[in-house]
Amino acid sequence: MKVIKFFHKNVFLSICLLLIVFGVFVRFYNLSWGSPYFFHPDERNIASSVSQISFPNNMNPHFFAYGSFPIYTIYFLGVLQNLTTINLFHLNIPFLRVSFENAIIIGRVISSLFSIILLFLLFKTGKIVGNTKSALIGTVFASLSVGFIQYAHFATFEIWLSLFTLLLLNLLLKYGKTPTLKILIYISAVTGILVSIKISSLILLPISIFVICASEIFKLKVKRKYSFLAFEKIVLRAVVTITIALIIVFITSPYFWFDTKEFLGSIRYETNVALGTLPVFYTQGFIDSMPVVYQLLKVYPFILNPFILVFFIAILPFIILKAIKNRNWQILIVVLFFLTTFFSQAFLYVKWIRYYIPSLAFVYIIIGFYLANPHYYFRKNKNIQNYLIYLLFVICFVFAFSFYKTVLLQNFTTVDAAIWARKNISGSSKILSEVYDMGIVPFNSNFSSITLFNFYDLDVNDIKSTELKILTENSKYIIIPSQRILKDRIEKPKIFPKGYIFYSKLLNGTLGFKKIYETPCDVFCKILYLNSPTYSFEQTANVFDRPTVLIFERSEKRAE
Repeated sequence: MKVIKFFHKNVFLSICLLLIVFGVFVRFYNLSWGSPYFFHPDERNIASSVSQISFPNNMNPHFFAYGSFPIYTIYFLGVLQNLTTINLFHLNIPFLRVSFENAIIIGRVISSLFSIILLFLLFKTGKIVGNTKSALIGTVFASLSVGFIQYAHFATFEIWLSLFTLLLLNLLLKYGKTPTLKILIYISAVTGILVSIKISSLILLPISIFVICASEIFKLKVKRKYSFLAFEKIVLRAVVTITIALIIVFITSPYFWFDTKEFLGSIRYETNVALGTLPVFYTQGFIDSMPVVYQLLKVYPFILNPFILVFFIAILPFIILKAIKNRNWQILIVVLFFLTTFFSQAFLYVKWIRYYIPSLAFVYIIIGFYLANPHYYFRKNKNIQNYLIYLLFVICFVFAFSFYKTVLLQNFTTVDAAIWARKNISGSSKILSEVYDMGIVPFNSNFSSITLFNFYDLDVNDIKSTELKILTENSKYIIIPSQRILKDRIEKPKIFPKGYIFYSKLLNGTLGFKKIYETPCDVFCKILYLNSPTYSFEQTANVFDRPTVLIFERSEKRAE
């Protein structure tokens, strides 16, 4: 009875709590998706790195696209799990090795846990910037974030980056109010951990140094005590921050130094890919894409949802101007974190959705701050605030539920397609498919004659055209396991003329094949992917957890 009375008297709080509970629930739902195939390439690389480690003799991760701190964390948690399940009568079991599958599952559990901790931290940070209501609103939006929910289900490090970047912001805001040595040490340690998660996090170090120095200078201004010794202390604090951060990086990613050849080689490779100086097959979707515009059209509408994105773009300039006018340094630092995490990636050649997940927390804090100030922003009609908040809550819930229904509640799409094919296609049929796509793996156990063709090189190699013509004539079926190649070829006919001709003819039936299967897309799927899971967003929005599978059968009518 008391619970009912509480909910009745606190309608807004009750709605917020219910939505947060839903967000927490979906973060843990179906963490084993894709098993036993595990289709995400980054997950596979991370799990492969973990599975080859053995303490203490072989601790080189041999994988430096990310830092080693998360890899070692997953490894030692895996060893701990082995110790709790080991049979004492079989001591020869290699308990110091973590299996590939266990590494992925442990990584996903960590991502889910960190995603929930992130909600709590976002609430605490939102209170520092604004008040309890603004913090609660921002937390609700974060709990219903499609981007956060999706990456809570990946054993990759985007949620790690999101959590520790938000923690760094939280500590800097606290340091701005109370610049103590204790908080300074925490800031230094978190900075080191961030670099040990991904070295590109170094971009945040100047913000930390700026806030630390600005806080100390402001303290001197208040006390009116200017001296060489005082400024020497400021420099010393900056040096301490950098030194402690480097020590943390050395402890948690020692092979940055112990295997400099492989580390620097990896950095050169990743840098060249990011700058576009090294063409690789998996960045072809970014050819001729316009920085910033591409992210606003193809990335943020998915991870935020288009309504939140439009609202955020509309209020951001207003927030910045008002904060400068009112000298609200807290919200300006939040904006600075968003701009840094966004623009540090925006002009690179790589524009995958995962690069922008760490920026989401700052978007939600800013929106929560704006919506919780009706006397400040809605002077004419305070009720507008309530209507707007509830409307945005409903929209976010619809998109979050659509992700849950479309991705998490369903079987993996390539597995479903393989089951359908097993029932409807002869096991000895000659099948043509695409190379570099894990989506074809579920078909392998039931079909003995699958040929993988490198469609990525079709437009750069004349021999490939002849080879494809022969393969097409000799194949009974063509399976497109995802939209990775098809989307780019259909959308960019001038860049990929041969690819465009092949895929457009395949789709319209003039190649001599008819479509007999396509991954179904219900109303929730159409909401989530804005009517098209193939063309609406950057391909990694769903190519690894819900790709569209197409199967074509040779028809009696042959192409000329």
